[in-house]
Order: sequence, then structure tokens, then C-alpha cells
Amino acid sequence: MLAQRARDRKARQDRMGEQRRALLLDVALQTLIADGWEGFNLRDMASKAGYSAGALYAYFDSKDALLRAVRGRWLEAVRVAIESARVPKSKSATHRVAAEPMAAYQLYLVKMQAWWDAIAKHPLGVPMLLWPVWAGESESLGDRGVLAEMELLTREIRNTLPSDTEAAAPARAMHGDILVAGLGYLVALGKAPSPAVLAALGARFNDTMRQHLSAQWQDGARGSGQAHGPDGQPDLFSLDID
Repeated sequence: MLAQRARDRKARQDRMGEQRRALLLDVALQTLIADGWEGFNLRDMASKAGYSAGALYAYFDSKDALLRAVRGRWLEAVRVAIESARVPKSKSATHRVAAEPMAAYQLYLVKMQAWWDAIAKHPLGVPMLLWPVWAGESESLGDRGVLAEMELLTREIRNTLPSDTEAAAPARAMHGDILVAGLGYLVALGKAPSPAVLAALGARFNDTMRQHLSAQWQDGARGSGQAHGPDGQPDLFSLDID
């Protein structure tokens, strides 16, 4: 009986600890959005949450640990958004036949757009994505740094590409190029982009995906004639996003 009571008490304490930790992460994210990464102050954030700065160390070992936890939870939200993305029901069998040969890649396009949107539409999406770079922690992500992390984050998306054709291997290689292009568009957004700029670059990213895929499966057919650099990647310096 006493042992059971002790276990129940421990379970309640653990639940309360997780709830408090979640609250602190919520407040930390709100503070980051309001003050930016450079202006983030642990003491101010703790005060907003009703804690002293010292009390935070019961939940996080350091400011960096807190920021990593905020970023980790955001990355998990991105993963959930990717997993939840589905091809709209309007994409019926009849529509798919009419839209061949790109129809086989609709799920890839939808999930990659979900990846881009989850980052582009978050107030701190790009800084969150690039945090290991300017925080000096890119080494922990492997030799390719942020690209390695993006590859891992979007591995499920890459696996939606057809695997039963000769074009499958080069198409999967295209995935890395599409990620790089997407990162370029995200950086081009800048801080607090207008809805028009957000929509324009989102559309350009979608078009870039289709161009990369069509180069593999449509004998080099291109999309809307977007400007490209000499290596075939989107030329960000030619983008008109005013």
C-alpha cells in the first residue's frame, strides 16, 4: 500500500513537472518571437512565466538547453505537419490520369510544401532552422550541418518518391537539390515577410519542385520559365519579391 502511494505520488510529480516544463517552453517561444534570439533574456522570460531565473535550472541545465528544447519541440511540430499532409481528395483518379506523369509525385509535392510552409509561416522558422549554424553547433549535426538535419527531417518525404523505375535514383538525388532551393527561398523571405512575398515565394518553391521532377520524368520539360543560375538552381538574385 505504501509503495503504491509512493508510486502514485511520483507519477503526479512527474506529470506536474512535465506540465511546468511545457509552460516554460511556451513562454520561452513567446518571448523569442517578441524579442528575437539576440534579445532573449532568461531573467525576463522567467519573470513572464512567474519563476525566478534560478528556478528554471530545476527544468533546464542552461539557457542553451532551454533554447534547444524550444527548437526541438518546434522541429517535432514540423515533423507532425509533414506526416499529416495528404493529397487533397479533389485529386481524384480521373484527375490523376489527366495530370500524368506528375500525378505519381503528388504526395511528395504536398509534403514538401508542408515542410516549406511550416518554416516559412512561423515567425522564427528560418532562425530556428539555422540556429545550429550561428550557435556554433553545426558540428553536432554531422559533416553537412543543417543540410544533414533537413535530410533527416524530410526523409519520410523523400521515401514517397517512386522506387520502381530507373529514374528513381536520380529523382531521389533531386531531393537534396530541392531542399537547398527551398532553403534559399526561405532565406530570401527575410524577417516578417508580407503575405504577398510569402505567397509569391511559396509558389516559386512549388514551381521549382515541379521543374526538378519534370527534368527527370518529362524529358527535360520545364515549368514556368523561372530564372535559373548556371548550375540549374534558382537564381535568388533575379527574384523580384518587392
